[in-house]
Amino acid sequence: MNALDEIIDGLYLGNIFSPRNGRILKEANIKYILSVTHDTISLPNDHEILAHRRIEVEDYGDVDILEHFEEANKFIDTALLSGSSVLVHCVQGASRSASFVAAYLMQKRGWSRDETLQFMRSKRPAVNPNQGFLEQLEVYQKSDCKVTAESPGYVDWVNRRDEAFAKQMQEM
Repeated sequence: MNALDEIIDGLYLGNIFSPRNGRILKEANIKYILSVTHDTISLPNDHEILAHRRIEVEDYGDVDILEHFEEANKFIDTALLSGSSVLVHCVQGASRSASFVAAYLMQKRGWSRDETLQFMRSKRPAVNPNQGFLEQLEVYQKSDCKVTAESPGYVDWVNRRDEAFAKQMQEM
């Protein structure tokens, strides 16, 4: 698996090693980095980064990623509109970061979740969001890529998640 792959012009999807390699970042003109990790990332000193944003998300299906899509999409837009490239990464570049790139493409291209993931896998075969993230991308699609705390699909997803958690706690 590559450290990073270009999904569309200027939008790269990568793993934990990709933001640390100044040579790779320079070759791809990456000046914006979106880290979708719980851990702090050390960036190289030999390459100018204009903006680095970290969204703290664990790779568990019950983690709410929907609430972060708007912020991430704006960050990606800012990077691409500046003429620079943007890297979205997590640890493996397969689940968390792939889900955020998928949400961006769904919003910008009007694609379904499945169309988006198929396209992304043609560029980076390792793309594999966990089941909970797949469900949230489906909610995002059904909400026309506009999710608020009051969106019916979002409320339903949160309720299902909370009920599953309560059931797990009772079984302990």
